Amino acid sequence: MIKSLTLPSLLLIALAVLGGCSTVQYDKDTFAVFRLGEFQMLLNTTAPVAYEAAQKAVQQAGLFKTHGVCNKFEAQIFARASNDQKVRINIEEANSRQTLVRIRWGEGGDSARSRKLFDSIEANLK
Repeated sequence: MIKSLTLPSLLLIALAVLGGCSTVQYDKDTFAVFRLGEFQMLLNTTAPVAYEAAQKAVQQAGLFKTHGVCNKFEAQIFARASNDQKVRINIEEANSRQTLVRIRWGEGGDSARSRKLFDSIEANLK
């Protein structure tokens, strides 16, 4: 079996297994995912409500919003930080009660800043 795999295939498998995906303990009972530089977490709300909360969080974080669009089941916000890093927030409903929020801060991703932005989004839901 291994003899039939080529070197590029083995490299792709190694990258998929070793790099790119980790779980992040969010609180005592909850874990988020940090995959390929992107922080991912669920919110118990709809996409339009999450979009409004994300817009407030972007403003509170001192980010400059460059683009924002909201549809019935998904939304997207592009912003820039003061050091000109790109920040992207993708929002998409996973089901009628939960929405997946994906945040990429900078090119390679920044787990700490993304988590802080997510915390602000979640706080703005209340």
